[in-house]
Amino acid sequence: MGDVRRIFDNYYFKGSQLHLRSKDLPEDEVIDTDDIIGVESVSADKQNIHIIEKLDTRQWKRKVLKFAFLEQEKHHNLATEWDTIRGKLMIFRPRRLLVLISSLSGSQNGQKRHNHILDIISTCNLQNIDGVVVLGGDGSYSQCANGLLERIQKDANIDYNNPDVKVKPTQLPIGHIPTGSLNLLSRLCFGCIDVETAALGIIKGKTYDIGIENIYADKKWVRGSLSCIYHGNINEFSVYVENFRWLKAARYAVVPLAQKIPGFRREGIHQSTLKDGNKDD
Repeated sequence: MGDVRRIFDNYYFKGSQLHLRSKDLPEDEVIDTDDIIGVESVSADKQNIHIIEKLDTRQWKRKVLKFAFLEQEKHHNLATEWDTIRGKLMIFRPRRLLVLISSLSGSQNGQKRHNHILDIISTCNLQNIDGVVVLGGDGSYSQCANGLLERIQKDANIDYNNPDVKVKPTQLPIGHIPTGSLNLLSRLCFGCIDVETAALGIIKGKTYDIGIENIYADKKWVRGSLSCIYHGNINEFSVYVENFRWLKAARYAVVPLAQKIPGFRREGIHQSTLKDGNKDD
């Protein structure tokens, strides 16, 4: 966007909108306060307002509006008044986040041990954070959600192995930045798997309730399912295809075709997904 700055004479807040006024413009520049990420003071008379630009493709992009006010006092007031306005409008922005990066999904650059996410969630201090962010695929997000759900039940002394007991919901939000192969959860919930859009959504602090289907076997809680529960042939295939993670997303198309080749071996096809654990896809 360069360093060109627009000159404004005044500003005012009206409802949930910020109006920027200039005698050179026929109308005010109007910004929805919910789309303001923050106000940054650059110098004595210049500032940047970081906002979210929403595209028609359901993607969000960060946009920086660079302003220079004619009066230094006006600039100072806007920079300091923003925090007060945000409080009045109850605009929440998370400050402290636990960020978990999975190497078992996508390009595989992050944690180096299977179930590492579960180990972190089961032991870390959850009291001083505003949420958890997972960079990974559907399995990474599911592993984090399951670990958090189990941790909360243990902390509350709830017998979560009893299917008749009502489990305690997780109050700590989980943000998902989709870097996996399919990213099915993001596709179904938001219709978008853009990384920047996901990151901006987390910065805004908007939350959505997602139900979990609990699965029990042999009078014991096994795990919760967030997107779907497989049964039959597709269940076997979803387990078997994990042997070809080096193909990344292409494995879902290549492996079915390869199975048509005479002599193609299918080791491990009969292992159970319930016992297999959390595959980080």
